[in-house]
Amino acid sequence: MSEHNNQLELYIANKLKWIDPNARPTRASGASTELGDVYNTLFFVECKQKRNKSNIIVDYKNEYLKLLEQTPINTKKPVIVATENCEGRVFITMEAEDFFRIVYKAEQN
Repeated sequence: MSEHNNQLELYIANKLKWIDPNARPTRASGASTELGDVYNTLFFVECKQKRNKSNIIVDYKNEYLKLLEQTPINTKKPVIVATENCEGRVFITMEAEDFFRIVYKAEQN
């Protein structure tokens, strides 16, 4: 479960508000019916702050798989993992097919 007022969750929610005005950190992350750490209509988001690592290659497989298992079967919302390293740099990790689908859709508009 994420810490209350997690800065990474707030950062991701605020960035997503540009395209989804209802984006916000999940209420009672891990203890509610909302999946992931940031509620929005586009993605299922898991946030991980790695303040003691500069390398973004971190082990978040368990968190990713847990969120993936919780997602509805026929959803088009991809699972993404937001990580922040000790230098404050934020990275988004997602499956390549999801990324290319989003880019393709954006190019069509």
